[in-house]
Amino acid sequence: MPEPTSPARGTEADDRPDFLKELGLTPAALRQLLDHDDGDVRAHVMARLMRLAEPDGVLAFVDQETIREHWFRIEHQLGDRRGPWAGLVDGWGGPTQQRR
Repeated sequence: MPEPTSPARGTEADDRPDFLKELGLTPAALRQLLDHDDGDVRAHVMARLMRLAEPDGVLAFVDQETIREHWFRIEHQLGDRRGPWAGLVDGWGGPTQQRR
């Protein structure tokens, strides 16, 4: 049987929002992926985040402009969360790039 985690260890992971636990990432690791050189990687990570977190949680890591810039790479990955996010993006002025 594993030993319980002491209060001195593991507290950072315990304090993470549920969506970060689900992603298996620390805030620093998430930010690093969101700054990735490859736009497809950034879009994939944003989409995963947007599927799991409420808008306030997402906007703590990604600004509206970035979501708008990557919208056409993100939207097809959102599943049933696409509708609510599409409404937000439209309210922010819509995507900043044309569909490819």
